[in-house]
Amino acid sequence: MRCFTVLLGVFICSLSISAQTIYKEYGGQYADEAYGVYSRSANKFYLTGRTVSFREFGPSDSYLQKIDRNGNTLWRKAFGSIFSDQSNSICGGYDNSLVIA
Repeated sequence: MRCFTVLLGVFICSLSISAQTIYKEYGGQYADEAYGVYSRSANKFYLTGRTVSFREFGPSDSYLQKIDRNGNTLWRKAFGSIFSDQSNSICGGYDNSLVIA
């Protein structure tokens, strides 16, 4: 799975073994960017970055989104402070937690 930042959102592209390309675009009407992608299994993927479209606190917030293998959004969450926030990377912990930096 590849993650690309585009002008007003995030573009995900996946190439299957049979060479079938699956792609989705995410984001809202403002600048949203993904900087990290993590795969917990073949069926669960997490994107992290920054969002202006879905912010809750400051000018931009950190953003976490879970998608399935077909690119369907399972859930998303914006979090941060009253300042501009973003997450640059994501990985999994030994206890099935997610570590975001």
